[in-house]
Amino acid sequence: MDTSEQYIKMCDCEEIQDIWQNIDLRDLPSFCYDKAIERVCIFLWAPDTLAEKVGNGEQNSIIVSIECERPLHSWAQEVFWKGGGTIWLPRQDQLQEMVDGGFTHQALGRFNRWYRSEGWKNLDSMEQLWLAFVMKTLHSKVWDGGKWL
Repeated sequence: MDTSEQYIKMCDCEEIQDIWQNIDLRDLPSFCYDKAIERVCIFLWAPDTLAEKVGNGEQNSIIVSIECERPLHSWAQEVFWKGGGTIWLPRQDQLQEMVDGGFTHQALGRFNRWYRSEGWKNLDSMEQLWLAFVMKTLHSKVWDGGKWL
């Protein structure tokens, strides 16, 4: 999973973050960058029995830092993790789902044609490539190395 500064910057756009607002707790885990604590975290769904066992029966999600040197875990309210303080970092499978409903032969063919013509420039991971493909396919935008045009 790409958690680089470049990928965080690429994901920090209205087109991607609007999708984050519609994610259901059952679709977790999801990665995000929390601006307030300046770290990449993962949101996990917690069943009612676990939430009750640890004394928080009202929330069904937990936020956990994935940075070993800066551990964190706490219960997260939905308003917190979908608010302006976080940047959703879609996984590759979530990006693929945005195009043609998933990783199909049709989507793969379109991705391959795009990649061969323009997709590899200034991109360092599969998440960055798929995000660039999603933005080009769905929003006619390209990454210039610093912003979407």
